[in-house]
This record gives sequence, C-alpha cells and structure tokens, in this order.
Amino acid sequence: MNEFSNIEPKRVWEIFYELSQIPRPSGKEGKIREWAINWAEERELSWEKDDYGNLVITKKAAKSYEHLPGIVMQGHFDMVCEKEPEVEINFDNDPIDLFIDGEYVTAKGTTLGADNGIAIAMAFAFLEENIETCQIEVLLTVEEETGLFGATNLNPGIVKGRNLLNLDSEEWGTITIGCAGGGDSVVEFPVTRSTDINWSKYKLTIGGLHGGHSGIDIDKNLANALKLIGRFLYPISSEGRIVDLNAGNLRNAISRDGEVTIALASEKKSWIMDYFDIFKKEIMNEWEKAEPNITLEFNEVETQLSPLDKESTLKIARFMVSAPHGVIRYSPIITSLVETSTNFAISKLSEKEMKFVFSTRSSVMSALEAARNEISSLAELIGVQAKQEAAYPGWEPNIDNNWFKLVERKYTEALGSNPKVEVIHAGLETGAIGGKIPEMMMVAFGPEISGAHSPSENVEIESVARIYSLVNNIVIAFSSEN
Repeated sequence: MNEFSNIEPKRVWEIFYELSQIPRPSGKEGKIREWAINWAEERELSWEKDDYGNLVITKKAAKSYEHLPGIVMQGHFDMVCEKEPEVEINFDNDPIDLFIDGEYVTAKGTTLGADNGIAIAMAFAFLEENIETCQIEVLLTVEEETGLFGATNLNPGIVKGRNLLNLDSEEWGTITIGCAGGGDSVVEFPVTRSTDINWSKYKLTIGGLHGGHSGIDIDKNLANALKLIGRFLYPISSEGRIVDLNAGNLRNAISRDGEVTIALASEKKSWIMDYFDIFKKEIMNEWEKAEPNITLEFNEVETQLSPLDKESTLKIARFMVSAPHGVIRYSPIITSLVETSTNFAISKLSEKEMKFVFSTRSSVMSALEAARNEISSLAELIGVQAKQEAAYPGWEPNIDNNWFKLVERKYTEALGSNPKVEVIHAGLETGAIGGKIPEMMMVAFGPEISGAHSPSENVEIESVARIYSLVNNIVIAFSSEN
C-alpha cells in the first residue's frame, strides 16, 4: 500500500505508480512492454505486437455491442528522461521517485513521466472496468519522444478500431484536433585539436533555465543554453580556443543548461574575466525576469583535453551564433498559433567531431521544409551537409464527423461550458497514425500537465479524475447510441 492508493481514481493512480517503477526511456521500452503484456495476459486480454515494438491490447465487445466499430485509446510507452544536475539517477535502471505535492503528483528532481504514463494508467484502469461496451483497443507506441518513430513505423493491420482517443494532450478543458508536422536536422563535422598549445583553461557553466517542450513552449520567452553559449563564444573566438562543449540533451526539449570550456593564453586571464563580468551583466539584465533561476559561473579549470585549432573554433562559434532558434512564423489563420519554429536542441563535442541537432515544426509542410533549408544552408556555409530524414506529417483538422461531435458533446457536459478546440504546435502521433490509417477519426485530450519534458513536470490530480470520467462517458455513450 502506498499513498497513491488514497487518491481518486484509485486504480488509475495505483497503475501509474506501478509503471513508474519500470524504466522506460525512448528506445528502451522492452521492460515496460513486457510488463504490459504480462498485465494483459493476467486479465485474459488478447494482445498483438508489430515488428517495431508497438503493442495493441484488446478487450472484446460485449455480446450486445459486437456490431459496433471499436474505439482505440492511444498513448506511448516512453518518457522524456531529464533531471536536475544534482540528482543521481540511471534512467535505464532506476524507478521514478514520485510523490504527492498538494493538488499535484510530481517527481523528486526528474521528469515525472505523466507524459504519457498517465494515458497508460487510465486506459488499463478502463480495461478493468466491469462495463459492457464496444470493442476497446489500447494502442501503445514506442519512441514517441525521439521522433514519433513508433507511430511512423506502425503496422496498421494490428489496429481494428477507427475511432481514436489520443490521451497525450496536457490541458484540461481542451480538445486537440490537429498538430504540427516535424523533422530533425543533424549537423556533424570533424574538428582538429592542437596538442602543442599549453594555455590556461576556463569553463562557462549555464544552469537554472526553465526549459520546456520545444513545440508547446517555444513561444514562452524562454532562454536556450545553446544560444547563450554561442553568444558568449562568438566575440572571443579569434582569441581563444574551444576545449569542450556540451549543452542540451533532447531534440524536443528547450536546452536548460550547458557548459563550454575554452583555452586562452595565460596573459589573457584579466581580459577574459572582465569579458565574462560584462557578459553576465548583459544576460542577467535581459533574462532575469523571464528566467529567475538562471545561473552563470566562470572558473579556471584543469583538464587534459587539448584545445581545438583556430579553424574548428571559429566554425563552431560562427555556427552557434547564427543557428536559428524560436518562432519563425505565427499562423495567419488561427490567432496565437505558432505555425513554424525551430529548436536548437543539442550540441555535443567529442574528441574528433562536433554535433548539432535541431528540431523543426510546422503545420504547413512547405514552411517546414523551408525552415529546414535554412539549417542546410547554414551547414553548407561551413562546408558540411545537414542530415535530414523525411519529416513526419501533421494532422489536418476534421470536425465534420460524428466521433468529434460526440466527444465535444460529452466534454461540454463534463466541463459545464464549451471546451476549447485547438490545433497545437507540437508533433502528435495522430499525424503519423492518420497517415497510416487515413479513415481513422481522431481527437486528443488529457489531464492538466505542467512542465512536460523538464524536472518540474507535474500532473493535477483532480484533472486526471475528470478526464478518466470523461473517457468512461464517451465510451458508454458511443456504445449505447450507435
């Protein structure tokens, strides 16, 4: 017995706690999938797995409802694995240390995994309900957080229903009916180190930034550690040499922290310290209100790494200061909707190679490719080719169907007013699923989740109860009215 047995819906929270003890980073969903299969078999529910690792668990229709088309409840197995710097955790092996914090459930210094573990918990709890309904399938995909790869590679033959509830939205009172498409860009190039330079070395460390979802939060005036590092490096790149560089962890998260080590001639110590003081004052003046927890530290350090040569240093500094990040265009049709954006997500310097990763999104596919061309062009200016796989599709809104009308009606009853109906600037698996199964009718909603993709992630307890009740009411109404 744990504290999660004392909040409602009791069974949802018990299941959520149980699955939170099972590691499920993107690309390593084997343990959680095995747990789900065992869970299904213990309840004599059928299941089917496709070659990519996506799983469908099926509860067959009650006898009086066998003539009805089925409903698909959909979510994803994997979670974003982010932590505060001081937290020690191995996301491949360790459970999430979650707890109740007043009206919310959150985790101690790490992402919670309510995105999208709460969908699994609600769907599995519903499968245990003693309610006669149409056939229910629970579709759980893999590698959603790293690029919607599970949904993109879904074998549509394992899904029989054609009315889908995606439970991967994060705002109570909202129905999502469309989303952006997206595609990554990876820029890699070789670097050369200078073993004959014996200069003093200094490390800039940036931390405490808010971070957040690279789509939903891209318009929230949040600082990006990569762009701040690029700004720091560019004015001094002709004087110093980069030694090490590491910022950003995930393509779909705005970078919260990062560090860069530089080498300078010993007589430049006073000069670089003065430069950092000026840089820090500028950044704090510009960002302190939007990023109240921002920290910037600059210290002389010891390291055995050799500095890069001047050409490699200049190439990195110029690329970073020029790299696109943020909103590119707002929608001319839907007020306040971001149409196109790019997240400058990851920088990793190894012994012999520099790597940058970008995530670009747009609800207009031509605009998406135009934005990715900006990154390609920038890469070509430094003599390399950006690697860009085919973008995943967006989800075109469709409200002229009975499935949406039913969901909207039941949501209005639960809310007491009309829900907000929106298209979001984020990639949802519905886009990829719709591409695989064009006749699928889809809506997306979920409980109130804040800070997704960051260690501040939490989920509102009451909103989970409301969404779970809404799911029940939709399924019952669909089964009885058709």
